[in-house]
Amino acid sequence: MRSTEIVKEIDVMESRKCPVCGRFYRAHPALSRKDNKTEICPACGMNEALEDAGMSGMQKDIPNIAVDESQYTKEAHSYGMRLRGYSPGCQPMKGLLLAAEDTTGIYYNLLLYDRQLSKEEIMDYELDYLGRGSALESIGM
Repeated sequence: MRSTEIVKEIDVMESRKCPVCGRFYRAHPALSRKDNKTEICPACGMNEALEDAGMSGMQKDIPNIAVDESQYTKEAHSYGMRLRGYSPGCQPMKGLLLAAEDTTGIYYNLLLYDRQLSKEEIMDYELDYLGRGSALESIGM
């Protein structure tokens, strides 16, 4: 599959509702470890993996990156992740509304915040500021 075909495939991806947490997400789903067939959001997939590894106490430190539909109407500051994708410790967590795939293929992920990040945060996490607008517009919905 060519990279342009992959971008087109991601571009048409619709929001899905996670059966575990009930939130909507647009990332590729994880496969639930409980039945090996149910598709769940990446955050719930991470939580199930941590439970299996005996680290269930860490779950509270890993937020669910999916958001409910009301989050889409908020004003958001958009940032592109240049060098790595969304993962614990790879982006500031305060004010994070959503982590979404970049359908243009320029960034690993797009991050939406309810606040503007400081220059130090942008430099420390190697992010690009992409502007301000509604969260819905920022992820191309």
